[in-house]
Amino acid sequence: MQVMQRKKGVNHSKASAKGKVLNQCKKLSIEADGKGSAKKDLNSQRNLFRDILDFFEYGYSPDISMKIGGDSLQTSSWSEMIQLNFIKHFLGGGFVKHMQQKIVMRVHMSCQKCRSKALMLGAAANGVNFVGLEGESKEKLVVIGDGVDAVKLTNLLRKKVGQTDIISLAEVRAS
Repeated sequence: MQVMQRKKGVNHSKASAKGKVLNQCKKLSIEADGKGSAKKDLNSQRNLFRDILDFFEYGYSPDISMKIGGDSLQTSSWSEMIQLNFIKHFLGGGFVKHMQQKIVMRVHMSCQKCRSKALMLGAAANGVNFVGLEGESKEKLVVIGDGVDAVKLTNLLRKKVGQTDIISLAEVRAS
């Protein structure tokens, strides 16, 4: 009889602990606290807690897809995602070199202010590691990064700077 009561107590405490974790995940998925943290870090923290919350509430696992060396790598479980994150941290910059892409865009920039604005917008895009100008009259914006959304960046440059066209989109080969 005492054994049954202990088991019920353990199950009740597990349910109570799970409820506390779920409540904390809900709070963190809405508003991550990060005084002094970068906005990008706070956004990724909120997204991580949303993924955790989805897993606990609905059983959904995060799906991650990325291009590496021309091939696509997909993870569909938490264990695969943890393994991928371990490899990324272990290899450091060597891993990122295999995932980078180079985007070259022709942007109509009539003045130095427009060039500066285009560079700032390119540098602020998610995943960008390098931004520069090329060409005889510095009309080409070169963006190198990991997971950069070329279409989104092109539309932003069209809206804020002027006519923008993608000239090329290529994978950066690791040397």
